[in-house]
Amino acid sequence: AWDPAYEGLSTSADENIRDRADQVAVLLGDRRVFPRIRRLLSDTTASIEKREQAIQILVRGNDTEAAPYLHQALAEPALRAAAIRALANYDHASTPTELLRRYGSLNQDERRDAVGTLTSRPECANALLNAVAAEQVARYDLHAYNVRQIMSFSNPTLQDKLRDVWGQIREA
Repeated sequence: AWDPAYEGLSTSADENIRDRADQVAVLLGDRRVFPRIRRLLSDTTASIEKREQAIQILVRGNDTEAAPYLHQALAEPALRAAAIRALANYDHASTPTELLRRYGSLNQDERRDAVGTLTSRPECANALLNAVAAEQVARYDLHAYNVRQIMSFSNPTLQDKLRDVWGQIREA
């Protein structure tokens, strides 16, 4: 029943109906919507509002192919913060590199979000700690909650690196 309904709704002349159809499709686990939503995110002629909505839909639907499109969105200041936060939901090998190569140009809020994203997975945390050791990321950009997140991985290598760049860590 959903397939023909979606086909009709997604081709409606009313943009609001098309948007709602996409949102319902994601809620129902209909993955057909993702290629079009990824194209929307990449479309520099689309409004920022529509492109931010595309990020939300991709994240909400757990689109497994979204990360490269989010990496592209990092280049656009108006989308950067949303893309940085969205990347925390994806385990993609290029994410640490993409975030760290832009780190110096990020504003304070974006840096906080980037550190949060980079502490969401052990591989990313490793890249972050290497960047702190290389002084690409300031030591003071790591906050206590980031340190606790890294410690929660219970990874001795990460814990040793963390002590080297952040100092002595006291367990609560």
